Amino acid sequence: MLKCNPSKTEIIHFSWRFSPPEPIASIKVGHHYVQPTSVIKNLGVTLDSHLTFVPHVNNICRALSRSFHSIGRIRKYLSQANTERIVHAFVLSKLDYCNSLLYGLPSREIEKLQRLQNTAARLTVCTKKADHITPVLKKLHWLPVNDRITFKLLLLTYKSLYGLAPVYINELLHHYTPCCSLRSSDSNFLAIPKTTTITY
Repeated sequence: MLKCNPSKTEIIHFSWRFSPPEPIASIKVGHHYVQPTSVIKNLGVTLDSHLTFVPHVNNICRALSRSFHSIGRIRKYLSQANTERIVHAFVLSKLDYCNSLLYGLPSREIEKLQRLQNTAARLTVCTKKADHITPVLKKLHWLPVNDRITFKLLLLTYKSLYGLAPVYINELLHHYTPCCSLRSSDSNFLAIPKTTTITY
């Protein structure tokens, strides 16, 4: 009994950028024809046809630039603790949202997000742009962007192993027991199919 809303229906064809397939035709939904598009947004994540996530990263940069401008206007009236709460709510939450999808992106895209985190850290503790950022991140106990992505994946794996993750993630992982006796046979190993990608 599900009915699609043609005005809110989008079609995208994912393909390898070095070998683009033949374009697909429009698809009829109800009495309307929906044309394929190269970029769509699903659950707050911008997906492009080649899954480069460049549009998604650029959207995060634009959104956080506006947040920095707004927070900067009232920063002098806030304590560091209150500023950190605001930065967590309006900046780090956007950096961390679905960041496991960004694993393996080229360093130039990760560096864009890292610059945003550096700006948030400097805004929180009121340091100069020329100051080294590593001591500031350590003081705030913030992991760099690339480490935050890795931490998210490790956390999801841990939750899956101990039955704390959603069922659809638990079903992707299973313990591997070698068929022959090994020196490390006393411990269980995690086997992940090569075609499986864990996202959240």
